Parts: sequence; C-alpha cells; structure tokens
Amino acid sequence: AFALSGCGGMGSGSGSVNIVGDKASPNDLESFIDSHKGKVVVAVLFKIDVPDCAAALQHLVSLQGKYQESQVAFVGVSLDADKEALRSYLSENEVYFPVMMIQAFADMADSVPIASLVDKEGNTENTYEGLAEIQTMDTDVDYQVNQEQ
Repeated sequence: AFALSGCGGMGSGSGSVNIVGDKASPNDLESFIDSHKGKVVVAVLFKIDVPDCAAALQHLVSLQGKYQESQVAFVGVSLDADKEALRSYLSENEVYFPVMMIQAFADMADSVPIASLVDKEGNTENTYEGLAEIQTMDTDVDYQVNQEQ
C-alpha cells in the first residue's frame, strides 16, 4: 500500500503547474507532509498513461475546491519519467497542486491510482486503492478536517 508519513509549505498554487521535484525521493514526500502538520494531507500516487488516474486526479481537484489551503494540502506523486509530458498533462487537466516525481515508487505502477489520507498530526489515516475507493474518500476528508487537534 501507498502509506505516507510527514510534508509542508508549498501551497496548492492556482493556475500554474507545480512540479516540486523531478527527482524527488520518499524522504521529500515525508518532508512535505511534516511541513503541513496541522492540516489534513491528501497524497495521490499516479501515472499519466493509466486511464483511472486521470479520473482520480479530477476527483481530487474537485475535492480540493471544497477546502481552504489552511485546512487541506494536496500533493501528487507521479511515477512518470518525462517531466515535460507530465507538465503538459497536468496543465491540460488543470491539476495545480504540487507534484513530485518519485521513481522509488515505480514498482507500484500496476496498482495506481492510490491515495493516502494523512491526519493533522501526520499519521496515515487511510489508503484508497483504485478509482472507486478514491471517489469515496470525501466523507473521511470532511471528518479529518473537522477533528479538533
């Protein structure tokens, strides 16, 4: 499973593609989560040539629109190797949350899309494997956003 812990500070951005690391590592993702403690974090592992990934990203973009940046941070983890193809794809699909290219997760390519929900303390609350599960995470995100610290 795509289980995450700890990252922060990049913001969701709006209107521009934000590839924050084209040679990122799992440690970079942990740093991102750690830097967002106090917020709920939604991280999604995807590959642009997997059809369900496009639908999962669109669902998360829609979900992102329901929350303020101070409540929920979204981050993508791409298994793609071509930065320009990824940049073009993200722009065409209006995905503006930060995306890291982490090849260390490449062995999970057959399982994408996968999303993880991280609570305000930086603990992985749930992992959603596949489009159908990702499309059910809204209630869990709402619950985590409304939890007291």
